[in-house]
Formats: sequence, structure tokens, C-alpha cells
Amino acid sequence: MHFFSRLVLVFAIVLVSGEIIARTLFMSPSPLVYDPKIGFRYAPGIGMFWGVEGFASNRYNSLGLNNDEIGPRLGEWRLLAIGDSYTEARQVPRAENFETLVGRLDPRIEVINGGRDGLNAASYPDAARPLVPLLSPDAILLVLSQSSLENLARDDFELDPEGHVRDVHYRIEAQEGWRRYASRVFDHSALMTTLAWRYREVFLQLGRAIAPSAASPMRSQAELQGSHPGQPEALDEAMLIILRKLKANHPVIAVYIPHLIYKSDYVAMQAPRSAAIEQELQAIADKAGIPFIRAEPQFFETYRELKQPLYGFANLNVLDGHLNERGHLALARALATGLPPVLTRLVAEAGRP
Repeated sequence: MHFFSRLVLVFAIVLVSGEIIARTLFMSPSPLVYDPKIGFRYAPGIGMFWGVEGFASNRYNSLGLNNDEIGPRLGEWRLLAIGDSYTEARQVPRAENFETLVGRLDPRIEVINGGRDGLNAASYPDAARPLVPLLSPDAILLVLSQSSLENLARDDFELDPEGHVRDVHYRIEAQEGWRRYASRVFDHSALMTTLAWRYREVFLQLGRAIAPSAASPMRSQAELQGSHPGQPEALDEAMLIILRKLKANHPVIAVYIPHLIYKSDYVAMQAPRSAAIEQELQAIADKAGIPFIRAEPQFFETYRELKQPLYGFANLNVLDGHLNERGHLALARALATGLPPVLTRLVAEAGRP
């Protein structure tokens, strides 16, 4: 009995120490609430500490957004930014993310941060749908990255008899479905949240075993093509459907985040794969009748000016990863330059004075 008591004490000390270390150096307990459409949303008013890339701490608002509380319009134009972790920007303080910086560069523009880590393009219509009536934006700002097309391959595709994409649906991942059963653990433990992030694949397998209902009866494009990531034509068709869904009830403006290669003498160029994806996405946006903002000129200029990489953090990877403060500044500059003429035209077409 004495040995058992010691063992319990040691185990408790390890758990408490691990919890303290996780909260101090890595991240806060999971602030996620299960959502049947997009897997999860953030709980209202949570504090988010992210020590994996950077050491930013942000307080989310009453809508569960990485944004200040939203009141009357702050400028002439209001946009709702929809995207993945690049848009959510938990890696940097809110005052340094592109949504805030755009308004600082051009006070006429207010950008509300509706981004969420882990989303992909198939989920964007469902992510935007409940927010648009609450916020009444002039347009949705769709933030796209190099993975925007490839990530569609894991989603659920409906094909017509000729093999063309009829519709595409966001596939809730197994660990997100599992959240319905284990949310109380993750809501209170930074240690468990950190372990789940570090050993994601293990939790995915466990999630599939515990919550098989999260799997969809439809097949992903990757499954339809065996081990291949999906035919490019099918992914293009799926993206076009998604853009048209977003645009059905509200104006949409797209911006692409370029991936850079750094050269000598503080010269940068866009990576060839990134440039090809951008060209492909712009062609799809043109088909959908959606304005497309190219950000690479401001990314090149910002790198030449600041002489520091625009991606990555010293505590993970200096040259790669999410946008750091300098990258957010570059994106904000691109938006402050490209948005006003587009918004002027869209508002005029909508007949708003």
C-alpha cells in the first residue's frame, strides 16, 4: 500500500509538472466547442496562448473570434476574413496581425478575423454562413495559401455520371468528431492538448476507433484516385463550386499568400510551385467573377526593406511556417493597396452610398 501511495504521488507530480510546463511554454487548454458543420469553433471569451510558433497570447471575443469585440463600423468598409490558421494568426499578438494592420494603414478598412486553424476551402461557406448576418460585412475576404487546392483532396466529393464534380463537402476529421466525447479533458488540460497536437496521428487513429460516425459515407477525391492526391481538374472544379457558394449571397474578394524563396542581397522570389498555384487559383476566381489580389510585390518590398524572413519563428523554424509579424505587415500592405479600388466598385454595384 505504501508503494502504491508513492506511485500515485509520483504520477500526480509528473502530471502537475507537465501541466505547468505545457501552459507556460506551449499552449493553453483546448478552447474548442464541437460544431457539426466545421468540426469545432472557439468558445466565447477564451484566452489563447500559443508557444509553438512565437509566444503570442490573445483573448478571443464573445463570438469566439481572434478579434476585439465588434461594435459599430470602424471605417468606410467592413470585411470578414475567412481562412485557415494563416488568417486566424494565433502566432502573433493581435495588434500585429494583418487584419489589425490593414486598418492602421488605411482607416477606411475594417477587417474582422473569422479565420480558424485547420479549416480548408470546402469548409469556408459553412464557416462564413453564421457570421455574415451578425457582422453585415461589405464583402468576404477569402485568404488562400499554397495548400488551398491540395487540401481539398481529403474532402467528400459528389460526382455526376460523367465524372465531373457536382459538389464538395468538408470532411470533419476524426479527432474533431472525437471532441464530442473528450472535450472535458481537453478543455481543462494544456498537457493533453499539447500531446494531442504533437501526436496528432495517434489521436486520429484513436478518434476513428471511438467516433466512427465522424467518417462520411462519401469518398474523398484522394480515395477515388487510390493513392494519388486527386486529379487537378477535379480539384479545380471543386474550388470553383466553393467560390460560387461563397459568392451566392455575398460579394467575395480573394487574396493569395505567396511562398517565398530568399536569395542573396535581400532579394526574394516566389517559389515556382507557389506561383503555379496562384496562377491556377486566379484563373478559378476569374471564372467565378471574384476579384483577386496579388500580394507578392509587397512581400518582395517588405523583405528588401526589413531584411528579415517573413515566415517562421525562432522557437520552431526561422524560415518556414506561418507568417510572422513582418509577413503580416507585407500582407496588410498588399490589402491596403489592393482593396480600396475593388471595394469602391463592389459597393457602387450594390447601390450602397
